[in-house]
Amino acid sequence: MNSETARLSSRILIRNGRANSSREQSSGCATRSRSASTLLAKSECGSRTPLEQDCATATFVWNPTARRLTCFPVTVAVVDFETNAPVAANVEAHFSFDDGKRQVMSFDETDESGQVTFSGYPDGVASLSISARGYRAEQLDLELRGGRVGAHTVRLVRTEALTGRVASSEGVPIGGALITGGYEDELQNQGRFETRSDAEGRFRFDSPPNPGTTFYVVAPGWALGIANLEVGAENIVTLSRPASSVLHLTEDNAPPAKVYRVIAAPSGGSYIPSGVLDELAQANGMTPYQLLGSASDGAIVLPAFLGPGTYDFFITRKGGRPFLYDRVGRVTLPADPSAFLRISK
Repeated sequence: MNSETARLSSRILIRNGRANSSREQSSGCATRSRSASTLLAKSECGSRTPLEQDCATATFVWNPTARRLTCFPVTVAVVDFETNAPVAANVEAHFSFDDGKRQVMSFDETDESGQVTFSGYPDGVASLSISARGYRAEQLDLELRGGRVGAHTVRLVRTEALTGRVASSEGVPIGGALITGGYEDELQNQGRFETRSDAEGRFRFDSPPNPGTTFYVVAPGWALGIANLEVGAENIVTLSRPASSVLHLTEDNAPPAKVYRVIAAPSGGSYIPSGVLDELAQANGMTPYQLLGSASDGAIVLPAFLGPGTYDFFITRKGGRPFLYDRVGRVTLPADPSAFLRISK
Protein backbone atom coordinates (compact mmCIF):
# COMPACT_ATOMS: atom_id res chain seq x y z
CA MET A 1 0.00 0.00 0.00
CA ASN A 2 1.50 3.36 -1.00
CA SER A 3 1.49 6.38 1.29
CA GLU A 4 -1.39 8.06 -0.54
CA THR A 5 -3.56 4.96 -0.22
CA ALA A 6 -2.58 4.58 3.43
CA ARG A 7 -3.54 8.17 4.16
CA LEU A 8 -6.84 7.77 2.37
CA SER A 9 -7.50 4.47 4.11
CA SER A 10 -7.17 6.14 7.48
CA ARG A 11 -9.80 8.70 6.46
CA ILE A 12 -12.46 6.23 5.34
CA LEU A 13 -14.31 5.25 8.47
CA ILE A 14 -17.11 2.75 8.77
CA ARG A 15 -19.52 2.67 11.64
CA ASN A 16 -22.44 0.44 12.49
CA GLY A 17 -25.02 0.31 15.20
CA ARG A 18 -22.68 -1.20 17.80
CA ALA A 19 -20.67 1.02 20.08
CA ASN A 20 -17.01 0.90 19.19
CA SER A 21 -14.67 2.79 21.46
CA SER A 22 -11.77 2.44 19.05
CA ARG A 23 -13.52 4.56 16.41
CA GLU A 24 -13.30 8.28 16.90
CA GLN A 25 -16.36 10.49 17.20
CA SER A 26 -16.68 14.08 16.08
CA SER A 27 -16.70 16.91 18.54
CA GLY A 28 -18.69 19.72 16.96
CA CYS A 29 -17.16 20.55 13.60
CA ALA A 30 -13.49 20.30 14.42
CA THR A 31 -11.96 16.88 15.01
CA ARG A 32 -8.54 15.34 15.20
CA SER A 33 -8.07 12.44 12.84
CA ARG A 34 -5.85 9.66 14.17
CA SER A 35 -3.80 10.02 10.98
CA ALA A 36 -3.72 13.82 11.03
CA SER A 37 -0.89 15.73 12.62
CA THR A 38 -2.87 18.93 13.19
CA LEU A 39 -6.28 19.78 14.53
CA LEU A 40 -8.65 20.95 11.83
CA ALA A 41 -9.73 24.44 12.80
CA LYS A 42 -13.41 25.22 13.07
CA SER A 43 -13.01 27.96 10.44
CA GLU A 44 -11.99 25.30 7.87
CA CYS A 45 -15.31 23.55 8.06
CA GLY A 46 -17.31 25.90 5.88
CA SER A 47 -21.06 26.12 6.27
CA ARG A 48 -22.87 23.03 7.52
CA THR A 49 -25.85 21.96 5.49
CA PRO A 50 -28.95 20.34 7.03
CA LEU A 51 -27.54 17.06 5.78
CA GLU A 52 -24.37 17.58 7.78
CA GLN A 53 -26.41 18.57 10.81
CA ASP A 54 -28.00 15.14 10.65
CA CYS A 55 -24.54 13.61 10.70
CA ALA A 56 -23.66 15.00 14.10
CA THR A 57 -22.92 11.54 15.49
CA ALA A 58 -20.70 10.50 12.59
CA THR A 59 -17.04 11.16 12.04
CA PHE A 60 -16.29 14.15 9.83
CA VAL A 61 -13.54 13.75 7.25
CA TRP A 62 -11.45 16.48 5.68
CA ASN A 63 -11.98 16.68 1.91
CA PRO A 64 -8.95 18.53 0.49
CA THR A 65 -10.61 19.05 -2.88
CA ALA A 66 -13.75 20.66 -1.52
CA ARG A 67 -11.75 22.41 1.25
CA ARG A 68 -14.25 21.40 3.88
CA LEU A 69 -15.32 18.56 6.12
CA THR A 70 -17.92 16.22 4.67
CA CYS A 71 -20.31 13.68 6.11
CA PHE A 72 -22.57 11.97 3.62
CA PRO A 73 -23.68 8.59 5.00
CA VAL A 74 -24.95 5.61 3.05
CA THR A 75 -26.77 2.89 4.96
CA VAL A 76 -27.10 -0.66 3.68
CA ALA A 77 -29.67 -2.98 5.25
CA VAL A 78 -29.31 -6.75 4.73
CA VAL A 79 -32.49 -8.81 5.09
CA ASP A 80 -33.85 -12.26 4.34
CA PHE A 81 -35.39 -12.39 0.86
CA GLU A 82 -38.55 -14.15 2.02
CA THR A 83 -39.13 -12.86 5.57
CA ASN A 84 -37.41 -9.43 5.48
CA ALA A 85 -35.83 -10.33 8.82
CA PRO A 86 -32.43 -8.71 9.52
CA VAL A 87 -29.44 -10.86 8.57
CA ALA A 88 -26.06 -10.86 10.32
CA ALA A 89 -23.77 -10.40 7.33
CA ASN A 90 -20.16 -9.63 6.48
CA VAL A 91 -19.62 -6.63 4.23
CA GLU A 92 -16.41 -6.24 2.25
CA ALA A 93 -16.24 -2.77 0.70
CA HIS A 94 -13.95 -1.65 -2.11
CA PHE A 95 -13.81 2.13 -2.52
CA SER A 96 -12.37 3.69 -5.67
CA PHE A 97 -11.59 7.40 -6.09
CA ASP A 98 -9.97 9.68 -8.67
CA ASP A 99 -10.97 7.47 -11.61
CA GLY A 100 -9.54 4.39 -9.94
CA LYS A 101 -6.17 5.93 -9.08
CA ARG A 102 -6.80 5.55 -5.33
CA GLN A 103 -8.46 2.52 -3.79
CA VAL A 104 -9.36 1.44 -0.27
CA MET A 105 -10.72 -1.87 1.02
CA SER A 106 -12.59 -2.19 4.32
CA PHE A 107 -14.39 -4.95 6.22
CA ASP A 108 -17.32 -4.74 8.62
CA GLU A 109 -20.36 -6.59 9.93
CA THR A 110 -23.99 -5.56 10.08
CA ASP A 111 -25.46 -4.67 13.47
CA GLU A 112 -28.43 -6.32 15.22
CA SER A 113 -30.81 -4.55 12.83
CA GLY A 114 -28.95 -5.91 9.80
CA GLN A 115 -27.48 -2.52 8.90
CA VAL A 116 -24.07 -1.00 8.26
CA THR A 117 -23.41 2.68 7.54
CA PHE A 118 -20.58 4.21 5.52
CA SER A 119 -19.74 7.87 6.00
CA GLY A 120 -17.03 10.37 5.28
CA TYR A 121 -16.00 9.36 1.78
CA PRO A 122 -14.92 11.52 -1.19
CA ASP A 123 -16.72 11.24 -4.52
CA GLY A 124 -16.12 7.89 -6.18
CA VAL A 125 -17.64 4.43 -6.37
CA ALA A 126 -18.05 1.60 -3.88
CA SER A 127 -18.43 -2.08 -4.59
CA LEU A 128 -19.84 -4.06 -1.66
CA SER A 129 -19.57 -7.84 -1.38
CA ILE A 130 -22.17 -9.08 1.08
CA SER A 131 -22.09 -12.61 2.48
CA ALA A 132 -23.78 -14.52 5.29
CA ARG A 133 -23.71 -18.14 6.35
CA GLY A 134 -26.58 -20.02 4.75
CA TYR A 135 -27.26 -17.30 2.15
CA ARG A 136 -26.13 -16.73 -1.41
CA ALA A 137 -23.61 -13.90 -1.59
CA GLU A 138 -24.57 -10.71 -3.39
CA GLN A 139 -22.78 -7.63 -4.69
CA LEU A 140 -23.95 -4.01 -4.57
CA ASP A 141 -22.32 -1.20 -6.57
CA LEU A 142 -22.84 2.36 -5.36
CA GLU A 143 -21.96 5.68 -6.93
CA LEU A 144 -20.73 8.22 -4.37
CA ARG A 145 -21.41 11.62 -5.87
CA GLY A 146 -22.03 15.08 -4.46
CA GLY A 147 -23.19 14.07 -1.02
CA ARG A 148 -26.06 11.90 -2.11
CA VAL A 149 -27.49 10.10 0.87
CA GLY A 150 -29.09 6.74 0.40
CA ALA A 151 -30.57 3.77 2.18
CA HIS A 152 -30.12 0.55 0.24
CA THR A 153 -31.64 -2.84 1.01
CA VAL A 154 -30.00 -6.09 -0.02
CA ARG A 155 -32.17 -9.21 0.11
CA LEU A 156 -30.24 -12.44 0.49
CA VAL A 157 -31.60 -15.77 -0.74
CA ARG A 158 -31.17 -18.82 1.48
CA THR A 159 -29.02 -21.61 0.08
CA GLU A 160 -27.00 -24.63 1.08
CA ALA A 161 -23.24 -24.39 1.39
CA LEU A 162 -21.15 -25.03 -1.71
CA THR A 163 -18.82 -27.96 -1.05
CA GLY A 164 -16.33 -29.96 -3.05
CA ARG A 165 -13.09 -31.87 -3.10
CA VAL A 166 -9.74 -31.45 -4.88
CA ALA A 167 -8.01 -34.65 -5.97
CA SER A 168 -5.58 -36.13 -8.46
CA SER A 169 -6.73 -38.28 -11.38
CA GLU A 170 -6.01 -41.29 -9.15
CA GLY A 171 -8.37 -39.93 -6.50
CA VAL A 172 -5.63 -38.89 -4.06
CA PRO A 173 -6.77 -35.85 -2.02
CA ILE A 174 -4.85 -32.62 -2.60
CA GLY A 175 -4.69 -30.48 0.52
CA GLY A 176 -3.73 -26.83 0.66
CA ALA A 177 -5.15 -26.04 -2.77
CA LEU A 178 -6.31 -22.44 -3.26
CA ILE A 179 -9.84 -22.17 -4.65
CA THR A 180 -10.88 -18.71 -5.86
CA GLY A 181 -13.71 -17.22 -7.90
CA GLY A 182 -15.75 -14.09 -8.52
CA TYR A 183 -13.24 -12.05 -10.53
CA GLU A 184 -14.63 -8.93 -12.20
CA ASP A 185 -12.19 -9.07 -15.12
CA GLU A 186 -8.83 -10.47 -16.18
CA LEU A 187 -6.88 -7.67 -14.48
CA GLN A 188 -8.23 -8.32 -10.99
CA ASN A 189 -5.74 -9.68 -8.50
CA GLN A 190 -8.18 -11.15 -5.99
CA GLY A 191 -11.54 -12.83 -6.40
CA ARG A 192 -14.54 -12.26 -4.16
CA PHE A 193 -14.50 -15.90 -3.04
CA GLU A 194 -11.47 -17.69 -1.65
CA THR A 195 -10.77 -20.74 0.48
CA ARG A 196 -8.31 -23.63 0.74
CA SER A 197 -8.80 -27.37 0.73
CA ASP A 198 -8.12 -29.29 3.94
CA ALA A 199 -5.91 -32.37 4.34
CA GLU A 200 -8.65 -34.50 2.77
CA GLY A 201 -8.93 -32.16 -0.18
CA ARG A 202 -12.31 -30.86 0.93
CA PHE A 203 -13.41 -27.23 0.72
CA ARG A 204 -16.54 -25.27 1.57
CA PHE A 205 -18.17 -21.90 0.86
CA ASP A 206 -20.87 -21.14 3.43
CA SER A 207 -22.08 -18.14 1.40
CA PRO A 208 -21.65 -19.24 -2.23
CA PRO A 209 -21.91 -17.03 -5.33
CA ASN A 210 -24.59 -17.11 -7.99
CA PRO A 211 -24.64 -20.21 -10.24
CA GLY A 212 -22.29 -20.05 -13.21
CA THR A 213 -19.35 -18.51 -11.34
CA THR A 214 -16.01 -19.83 -12.59
CA PHE A 215 -13.60 -21.13 -9.95
CA TYR A 216 -9.85 -21.57 -10.30
CA VAL A 217 -7.83 -24.12 -8.33
CA VAL A 218 -4.10 -23.70 -7.71
CA ALA A 219 -1.85 -26.14 -5.84
CA PRO A 220 1.95 -26.49 -5.68
CA GLY A 221 3.21 -29.02 -8.22
CA TRP A 222 -0.06 -29.14 -10.16
CA ALA A 223 -1.47 -27.57 -13.31
CA LEU A 224 -4.32 -25.08 -13.01
CA GLY A 225 -7.82 -26.45 -12.49
CA ILE A 226 -10.87 -24.56 -13.78
CA ALA A 227 -14.38 -25.58 -12.75
CA ASN A 228 -17.99 -24.46 -12.44
CA LEU A 229 -19.23 -25.63 -9.04
CA GLU A 230 -22.86 -26.25 -8.11
CA VAL A 231 -24.66 -26.19 -4.77
CA GLY A 232 -25.94 -29.64 -3.88
CA ALA A 233 -23.67 -31.43 -6.35
CA GLU A 234 -20.69 -33.68 -5.73
CA ASN A 235 -18.06 -31.21 -6.90
CA ILE A 236 -14.75 -32.97 -7.54
CA VAL A 237 -11.99 -30.87 -9.10
CA THR A 238 -9.36 -33.12 -10.66
CA LEU A 239 -5.88 -31.67 -11.06
CA SER A 240 -3.19 -32.88 -13.45
CA ARG A 241 0.56 -32.70 -13.22
CA PRO A 242 2.22 -30.06 -15.43
CA ALA A 243 3.08 -31.24 -18.93
CA SER A 244 6.72 -31.84 -19.85
CA SER A 245 6.54 -30.06 -23.21
CA VAL A 246 6.10 -26.39 -24.12
CA LEU A 247 4.62 -24.54 -27.07
CA HIS A 248 6.45 -22.03 -29.25
CA LEU A 249 5.54 -18.65 -30.65
CA THR A 250 6.58 -18.00 -34.22
CA GLU A 251 6.60 -14.85 -36.30
CA ASP A 252 7.36 -15.07 -40.04
CA ASN A 253 8.37 -18.72 -39.49
CA ALA A 254 11.03 -17.69 -36.98
CA PRO A 255 11.20 -16.97 -33.23
CA PRO A 256 9.82 -13.53 -32.38
CA ALA A 257 12.32 -10.68 -32.27
CA LYS A 258 10.92 -9.51 -28.92
CA VAL A 259 9.58 -11.00 -25.72
CA TYR A 260 5.78 -11.27 -25.47
CA ARG A 261 3.50 -11.71 -22.50
CA VAL A 262 1.11 -14.59 -23.19
CA ILE A 263 -2.24 -15.23 -21.52
CA ALA A 264 -4.98 -17.79 -22.10
CA ALA A 265 -8.72 -18.33 -21.92
CA PRO A 266 -10.63 -21.61 -21.96
CA SER A 267 -12.32 -21.94 -25.35
CA GLY A 268 -15.52 -19.89 -25.21
CA GLY A 269 -14.65 -18.58 -21.75
CA SER A 270 -13.09 -15.53 -20.12
CA TYR A 271 -9.41 -14.68 -19.84
CA ILE A 272 -7.75 -16.35 -16.87
CA PRO A 273 -7.37 -13.50 -14.30
CA SER A 274 -3.96 -12.04 -13.55
CA GLY A 275 -4.34 -12.87 -9.87
CA VAL A 276 -4.83 -16.55 -10.69
CA LEU A 277 -1.79 -16.61 -12.98
CA ASP A 278 0.31 -14.92 -10.29
CA GLU A 279 -0.75 -17.58 -7.76
CA LEU A 280 -0.06 -20.34 -10.30
CA ALA A 281 3.47 -19.03 -10.90
CA GLN A 282 4.25 -18.69 -7.20
CA ALA A 283 2.87 -22.14 -6.37
CA ASN A 284 5.21 -23.67 -8.93
CA GLY A 285 8.36 -21.77 -8.02
CA MET A 286 8.26 -19.14 -10.76
CA THR A 287 7.72 -15.44 -11.17
CA PRO A 288 4.78 -14.27 -13.29
CA TYR A 289 7.32 -13.14 -15.89
CA GLN A 290 8.76 -16.66 -16.12
CA LEU A 291 5.30 -18.22 -16.45
CA LEU A 292 3.85 -15.78 -18.97
CA GLY A 293 6.86 -14.44 -20.91
CA SER A 294 8.18 -15.96 -24.11
CA ALA A 295 11.81 -17.10 -24.28
CA SER A 296 14.36 -16.04 -26.90
CA ASP A 297 13.52 -19.13 -28.96
CA GLY A 298 9.79 -18.41 -28.71
CA ALA A 299 9.10 -21.08 -26.08
CA ILE A 300 6.22 -20.37 -23.68
CA VAL A 301 5.80 -22.23 -20.42
CA LEU A 302 2.18 -21.31 -19.59
CA PRO A 303 0.50 -24.14 -21.60
CA ALA A 304 2.41 -26.74 -19.56
CA PHE A 305 0.72 -25.45 -16.39
CA LEU A 306 -2.85 -25.47 -17.70
CA GLY A 307 -5.07 -28.49 -17.17
CA PRO A 308 -6.31 -30.62 -20.09
CA GLY A 309 -8.74 -28.81 -22.38
CA THR A 310 -8.95 -26.43 -25.32
CA TYR A 311 -7.64 -22.89 -24.86
CA ASP A 312 -7.29 -19.71 -26.86
CA PHE A 313 -3.92 -18.01 -26.44
CA PHE A 314 -3.24 -14.28 -26.72
CA ILE A 315 -0.22 -12.00 -26.70
CA THR A 316 -0.64 -8.70 -24.89
CA ARG A 317 0.30 -5.36 -26.41
CA LYS A 318 0.29 -1.95 -24.79
CA GLY A 319 -2.30 0.52 -25.96
CA GLY A 320 -5.55 -0.65 -24.38
CA ARG A 321 -6.71 -0.24 -20.79
CA PRO A 322 -3.98 -1.29 -20.15
CA PHE A 323 -3.52 -3.97 -22.84
CA LEU A 324 -4.70 -5.06 -26.24
CA TYR A 325 -5.00 -8.81 -26.79
CA ASP A 326 -4.06 -10.45 -30.09
CA ARG A 327 -5.18 -14.04 -30.50
CA VAL A 328 -2.34 -16.28 -31.69
CA GLY A 329 -4.08 -19.63 -31.79
CA ARG A 330 -6.30 -22.28 -30.26
CA VAL A 331 -4.71 -25.43 -28.86
CA THR A 332 -6.03 -28.54 -27.15
CA LEU A 333 -3.83 -29.50 -24.21
CA PRO A 334 -1.77 -31.50 -23.65
CA ALA A 335 -0.47 -30.50 -27.08
CA ASP A 336 1.87 -32.03 -29.60
CA PRO A 337 5.41 -30.71 -28.94
CA SER A 338 5.59 -29.57 -32.57
CA ALA A 339 2.57 -27.23 -32.20
CA PHE A 340 3.15 -23.53 -32.84
CA LEU A 341 1.28 -20.33 -32.02
CA ARG A 342 1.65 -17.90 -34.89
CA ILE A 343 1.83 -14.12 -34.49
CA SER A 344 0.09 -12.27 -37.31
CA LYS A 345 1.39 -8.97 -38.64
